[in-house]
Amino acid sequence: MELPTAPNPSRDLPEASGKRSVITEPNFDRPSRPISEFVARPDFPQCSHGEFVDIGGYTGVIIEITSQSIRVTSPESTTRSFNFHVLRRLYSPRPEPEADEMSRMSQPLVPFERKEKPPEAPSKKEVITEPNFDRSPKPITELANRFNFPDCAYGELVEIAGYTGVVIDIANQSLSVKSPQGIIRSYGVSSLRKLYGQR
Repeated sequence: MELPTAPNPSRDLPEASGKRSVITEPNFDRPSRPISEFVARPDFPQCSHGEFVDIGGYTGVIIEITSQSIRVTSPESTTRSFNFHVLRRLYSPRPEPEADEMSRMSQPLVPFERKEKPPEAPSKKEVITEPNFDRSPKPITELANRFNFPDCAYGELVEIAGYTGVVIDIANQSLSVKSPQGIIRSYGVSSLRKLYGQR
């Protein structure tokens, strides 16, 4: 009498999803693609594995996907890690603002007077009402690595993930960046350091 054969667990169980091997020989012989093309997809970050991407001016191939981040190797063999939750927050498409919001965002910021000033508080810089756009923008990576960031970014024309504008104000640990079209966006200092600072 032939006994029934026990099922092979390794054959019947599905392979663990999301586990990708490390790419040891990345391919740089192709144009880089903005990371914004991938972050909005439901299968991100898996869909970006092996892709040659541009993340805020830093280009490289995504060689590995870990539990919370992607590892990107540049053509110069420099490897950086990026938290993909932060990438989703920074590079996902933003909804178009309403007309009244656009009007409010286009107005220059006006400094407000505080009734009570905390003791030994650092001097607050004035809001730049007439920014100078007649110069080449600096990648935010160049400034986020400096020890005096974000103060060194004040008044600079910067490029953050394809958005270009002048840092017109630094307050409450965030940068206010005004574009030539009059649109103002705010970026958190800690997020910029985490995403673009030296690792």
